[in-house]
Amino acid sequence: PPLLMVKTAPKLFSPDNDGYNDDLYILLSASASVPLKEWSFEIDDPQNGSVFWKTSGKTSITERMIWNGRSNSGELVQSATDYPFVFRVTDELDMTTEVSGLISVDVLVILDGDVLKMQIPSIIFRSNEADFVGSDVDRVNGLSAEQIEKNMSVLSRVAEILDKFKDYNVTIEGHANNITGSEAEETTDSEEYGRALVPLSKERAEFVKKILVELGVNEARLSTTGEGGRKPVVPREDTANWWKNRRVEFILNK
Repeated sequence: PPLLMVKTAPKLFSPDNDGYNDDLYILLSASASVPLKEWSFEIDDPQNGSVFWKTSGKTSITERMIWNGRSNSGELVQSATDYPFVFRVTDELDMTTEVSGLISVDVLVILDGDVLKMQIPSIIFRSNEADFVGSDVDRVNGLSAEQIEKNMSVLSRVAEILDKFKDYNVTIEGHANNITGSEAEETTDSEEYGRALVPLSKERAEFVKKILVELGVNEARLSTTGEGGRKPVVPREDTANWWKNRRVEFILNK
């Protein structure tokens, strides 16, 4: 079967138009004993596995590509999220080889109107809780060691970035996904849906604030709010992308 190689750079990809690591450079190569029949390079959604961005061809591989971080439909990658890729090649004997890996997206500082913000859906909390308690303590809903490590890595990076914006105060917003679309889910605890979304998202924002202070961010710069599911980024009907509604946003105020 074909022998494949993939190289990507930079290690942390940051397509936020600040002039630093805005493009991902992709190098592909394949060698085979017979001519190649077809190839594809595919980047997938990290949660639902659907194709986010894909390019393909026949016989001759595009060996050098530059990707701007947008899907084939124009959607920008999510901040601080790892996107899986697959490089697949088939030769004329119908022998196929695949190489897979991850593209790591940095924390993005995006200009939204006249406001700078960091929007991060990859910070994971325990179900119905506002902490990073591990599975060694809570065997049902506790986080894995890898999830906790990823959370702390992301927040450490947020703290580094905030250190570059010393003239800005920061509002930490907790956001949730309202499954029913009802106001009751926002404000009322229930057995079916768990904790009310507005107070829970506020507690989660407070927990993130506590960690940032421990990481050296001046507490006087930080304020928190809980938005619940009142400001979704994807509609309730789009169940495959609900994960983008469960997020923490950092609003930078000059």
